Amino acid sequence: MRVVLVDDNPDDRFLVERELRKTFEDIEVVHVKESKELRDVLERGDFDLLITDYQLRWTDGLSVLRKVKEKYPLKPVIMFTGTGNEEVAVEAMKSGLDDYVLKSPKHFKRLAVAAKAVLEKAQQREELERIEATYRDLFNNVPIGLFRLSRDGEILDLNPIARELFGVKLGQKVSIGELFLDRKELFRFLRKLYQKGLIKGYETRLRTLKGDVLWVKINVRKIEENGKVFYEGSVEDITKQKLAEEKINKVLGAYPDLVFLIKDGKFTYVKGSEDDLLTEPDKLVSKSIERVVPPGVAIRWRELINEALDTGSRVDYSYTVHHPKKGVLFYQAVILPFSDGEVIIFSRNVTQEVSLNRMYRTLSSFNRSLLYVRSEEEMFMEMTRILVEEGGFRLAMVCRVEDGEFRLEVAHSDRELSLDPPILSRVAPNLLKETVRSRSIRAFNNVYEDFSGELRDILVKEGFLSCSFLPLEVEGEVFALLVLFSDMLEFFRGEELELLEELRKSAGYALESLRKEERLHYLTYHDQLTGLLNRTAFMEVLRDTLEKAKRENLSVALLIADVAQLRYINESHGHTFGDRVLVELADRLRDVLRTGDVLARLGADEFGIVLTGFKTLGDIEQVIGRILTTCSRPINIKGVNLTPRLNVGIALFPDDAEEMDELVKKADIALNLAKEKEREFYLYSKEVAKQFEVGLIVREQLPSAIEKGQLYLLYQPIVSTRDVRVRELEALVRWNHPELGNIPPSLFISVAERTGDIVRLGEWILRKAVRECSELIKRNPVGISINLSAKQLKEDEFLEIIEAVVSEYGIPTGRIQFEITERELVEATAENINILVKLKDKGFSIAIDDFGTGYSSLSYLTKFPIDTLKIDMEIIRSMEENLRNVDLVAAIIEMAHTLGMDVIAEGVETEKEFQTLRLLRCDFVQGYYFSPPAKLEELRAMLSL
Repeated sequence: MRVVLVDDNPDDRFLVERELRKTFEDIEVVHVKESKELRDVLERGDFDLLITDYQLRWTDGLSVLRKVKEKYPLKPVIMFTGTGNEEVAVEAMKSGLDDYVLKSPKHFKRLAVAAKAVLEKAQQREELERIEATYRDLFNNVPIGLFRLSRDGEILDLNPIARELFGVKLGQKVSIGELFLDRKELFRFLRKLYQKGLIKGYETRLRTLKGDVLWVKINVRKIEENGKVFYEGSVEDITKQKLAEEKINKVLGAYPDLVFLIKDGKFTYVKGSEDDLLTEPDKLVSKSIERVVPPGVAIRWRELINEALDTGSRVDYSYTVHHPKKGVLFYQAVILPFSDGEVIIFSRNVTQEVSLNRMYRTLSSFNRSLLYVRSEEEMFMEMTRILVEEGGFRLAMVCRVEDGEFRLEVAHSDRELSLDPPILSRVAPNLLKETVRSRSIRAFNNVYEDFSGELRDILVKEGFLSCSFLPLEVEGEVFALLVLFSDMLEFFRGEELELLEELRKSAGYALESLRKEERLHYLTYHDQLTGLLNRTAFMEVLRDTLEKAKRENLSVALLIADVAQLRYINESHGHTFGDRVLVELADRLRDVLRTGDVLARLGADEFGIVLTGFKTLGDIEQVIGRILTTCSRPINIKGVNLTPRLNVGIALFPDDAEEMDELVKKADIALNLAKEKEREFYLYSKEVAKQFEVGLIVREQLPSAIEKGQLYLLYQPIVSTRDVRVRELEALVRWNHPELGNIPPSLFISVAERTGDIVRLGEWILRKAVRECSELIKRNPVGISINLSAKQLKEDEFLEIIEAVVSEYGIPTGRIQFEITERELVEATAENINILVKLKDKGFSIAIDDFGTGYSSLSYLTKFPIDTLKIDMEIIRSMEENLRNVDLVAAIIEMAHTLGMDVIAEGVETEKEFQTLRLLRCDFVQGYYFSPPAKLEELRAMLSL
């Protein structure tokens, strides 16, 4: 569907398009901002709906409307404006406007509904025009012939049309009997003719002298002239009509509502539901209009049918019916001349549309009234008046709620009634109190079924078939009830209730406008979960801060912080749990930041911080240190402990950028690098930007590096502290890029983890390491250690691949150890843990890599199938700086031994570190003290130790 939107204001165009897309999924919106664009649109004409503002810089909405209707009178047009008036609206409607909607925030939804309605109406109009054209074509092409018969049935004369019809040559003698197919049918026809002397509309089948069989309609009468008797009449070939009737019946049967064929004031065809007709359709056939519809309606129908027949054009008509159960129903009818003296009527039940349109007008009028009302009483009077006079309600009243009692404030009705709050309080006290308690609309759509006793008797007596109770609230308390009564069943449903809810809220907003404005401002500029500024507000503050910094020559730091494990937290514990974590982190950030610092939630897992008033980078580092220290404290939610991790990207004004968008971009680059390298924070620099660019290249070219042979393996020995012999070799992948040279493994492995290429890379490492080391392992008591990613564990064929590779090269499973990092182990799913258990059951060893990096609770160690702990190198290196770290290492070794695990110390670089670990009874060491990662052939001498 294509919609043309004529409006100068880009913001209004954006809002209108957004609202339309909520209602119409497959929609193309063409924006028209100047006269040339409008001319182009009208030249093409390939649109379904045009929406125009009234006030335009280059013309006005009326001119646009007239141009459209002049060229495309059936194209629907809606005027959506806030600058028009009643005179404009009236003139627009005279010019063919399909709907007029006031432009305000409350009416954008109304615009979408109006668009849907006018499009449906246009489609129905187009369909009716098509049907009318079909019937007109049928009518104009019915052939009619004239003939004369003698008393004994001989054909005396034929006009050219009849002669052509019967296949009779000029001067050829023929009798009527020669044309009848059935002798019995002939005798029946002649007997009726001789007895009555007149036959009208006699339909039968004839065989022409050419041998063709036709359906004909015959009208014939007796004529006496000069003592002679003969018969003259007309014959009409209705063969096409008979065939067309079948098609017509299909067309009429497909029409969803009521269809009538009426001739000479009688129904010849009726289609519709028994619910609408109050009887079976066939029972109405042959009955007169007066016997079917009410007298007043019947007279009007007769007048309109005569008008359609006299003018030969369609007549539109709306009427109401008082249904015995549903009350007043509204119908929209189209009367079309069909054939000689016959009309076809299409009638559609538009009760819901009428009620909706009334409600829209009511809501619009009420909202306009709020511009000039000055008191509660005045607002209540306008509200009830509009609801009755424009909304079509029989009674609308407002009851004030005071100390549990209900006092009539104001009421409006279309006639004098005896119903008031004291009566309601007496016969339905619980109903009123429950409405106040629930603070929501209570609707009753059938008083016969929903009520009983005295209350039902009172409502039925007044002619009320449905009613609704609407609580009006101010500052969260119900201060009054709006009570509405209708003479229609099932009125308070769907969109009607939605519109009443909007009216109810508008009334409350009008009485607390200041609070509404404050609340609207808060929702616009704050994140509802954390109460922090949202991204929109943060960007405005950042822009203002930078402008001030430019004027006063100040520095500004932009920090973007990402919650590292939020996705894992949401997947493991649910989004509600993740929301609790975000709220806790927001509170911690509030506490740690200085007065004047700006904090916001930028997205699902991102916070933004603006720092000012610092003099050196050290000041920034102190703030970041407080942020990281505070936010990394364990969080306990419902008995679950976890340690949050933040990654922070930092960019400085004016050092890194002088414009806001560039500053944000560079902070994002620093954040992405911090995430890739699993660093707590990165300060933007040219080097950081370069690393980011390298990361992009890695992400793009890593998949092809394997095929191109750019990857290779190095091995680092793991040495026993008891006999200083090599126990196993850890396989470490390297990448020699033809242009970038050796790319750090921490960079391309982290990229592979994020892109999913780690699965393919891991399989390549496994096959390469087993193939290269197979002969070495068979000749020496040494094993290999291979790193695993949690993503590999998720692959369906993971175990089969490992078993196939090991079997191919004949290596015992006990010579292969798989390493998985502490973080991935803690975040592993139950399925992943099950895979590790199966690996261990098959004889492979499992090691925790990078142990002590703060990802887990020590209690987790008892839950996993672990053989070895590998203490992270940062802990080993810190032993010389602080003796307490020696105690930490000793505690880890003691704990591991208690659990039956071996311990490997990573990153051992000095004799002192080695001897210390030996004294602490560490089982194995790995590091540059013995050997850096090297090619396999370079390690052969060491393996002989």
